[in-house]
Amino acid sequence: MANVRINNLSSEYKPSKNLDGTIVADRRVVVGAGAAPLIVDPLAQTTTHVECDTHLSSIYYTLDGSDPADGSNGHFIAQGRDWIWNRELAQAARVIRGNGTDANIHVSELQHI
Repeated sequence: MANVRINNLSSEYKPSKNLDGTIVADRRVVVGAGAAPLIVDPLAQTTTHVECDTHLSSIYYTLDGSDPADGSNGHFIAQGRDWIWNRELAQAARVIRGNGTDANIHVSELQHI
């Protein structure tokens, strides 16, 4: 029997907040032809997870510090997919676009309840 985990964002997570109590602004990351970290600026102290989705193009990513490469190194995420990563995965991820079009990744910071 297969294991299935269903995420219910309304009950498992809430938006991360800044120290002044305001909700952390979403990030929009442009992923181009050169490998780069997914998270450049520090995450809020309250952030335990990030929710991401990719627009305009697929992406490849690695978590071991190596540079992803189109079709030859890294995991693949198709355009239009969304995912939730814990803080450590998000900070370790290096990304590159999956074809000739830059990808836009929308990143929201979450706090696990």
